[in-house]
Amino acid sequence: MRTTIALVDSGCTCDDKSQLSVIGGMAFLRAKDNNTSREYDDFQDESGHGTACAAVIQRENPSVSLYIVKVLNTNLETDTDVLLKALEHLLYVDVKIINLSLAARYSSYMGKMERLCGALLEQNKIIVSSYGNAAANGYQFPATLPNVLGVRGNILIDRKFWYNPMTNDIVCDSTPVMVPTLPGNYRLFGGNSKATALFSGLLSRIFNEKPMTSIRELKEMLMMCAQNTTLPQNMEFPSSPNIDSRLNENERQMLKRVVSLFCNKLHKDYNQWPKDSLFFQGLRVDNCYDLIKELEDAFAIRISVEDLDFFSFYSLESLSYIVGGILYGA
Repeated sequence: MRTTIALVDSGCTCDDKSQLSVIGGMAFLRAKDNNTSREYDDFQDESGHGTACAAVIQRENPSVSLYIVKVLNTNLETDTDVLLKALEHLLYVDVKIINLSLAARYSSYMGKMERLCGALLEQNKIIVSSYGNAAANGYQFPATLPNVLGVRGNILIDRKFWYNPMTNDIVCDSTPVMVPTLPGNYRLFGGNSKATALFSGLLSRIFNEKPMTSIRELKEMLMMCAQNTTLPQNMEFPSSPNIDSRLNENERQMLKRVVSLFCNKLHKDYNQWPKDSLFFQGLRVDNCYDLIKELEDAFAIRISVEDLDFFSFYSLESLSYIVGGILYGA
């Protein structure tokens, strides 16, 4: 059975290169000329956030269908009443999971939102909502509502998740991965938004195998599939992957070329090239793709960006390991 996920976000880039299974959608945005919200047929993504979420979902479950509901503007902002209208719209759309990789502060609308989430749940539509990356600042709704599965991210192994049945809280893998955003561009995408999209993809695979008929069944399935049902108080970042430092002469020369290219790109001293994470040296999640393109041009190779994640860029050695694997075989 093919599961449909409603992606409530900044829209989605629907082109031949994205290869996303989008079956339709709507946009609900604040009108520029007044304080009312309006419906639009155009749900094209202008920021890349929604497209990134869609890519994470579909990588986890290639057979999923996506229904796009655009509520975030170019600055990834929306209003609570706009979000409410989008959720009301989904009462009349045949979807199984509603992915909200977004978070809001408490407002007077929360009572209405809780009732609306309850109405969606009565239709067996599961809302998966992200806690804000800055949840301490109050961005934790609707994730904390009783009829919602709230998701936080952490670096996990094998893309498994933790589930607390008492609070309906989920912890899912937030390791940044390389995904398409705007046309012709990729970036590393992580945090709670990525973790939420990944969990929606995982959940849709569970539903593909066993369609849910009740909330009790959902909780039983989550408890059975979760890596753990007790959320740890202190979650630690794992150590970096071990890259074999015993290089042959070809690999040594190749490493020197990678070092030179990186130092030229970020204006670093070649004689003091960094031994630690490149993200401490000026590399950012939004310019990693540029570095990959330069490596492809310099070595006349094709790097599969879909296989790259945060640890691919952990050090110059890890980048050299990728290039060397293509040039000389893994």
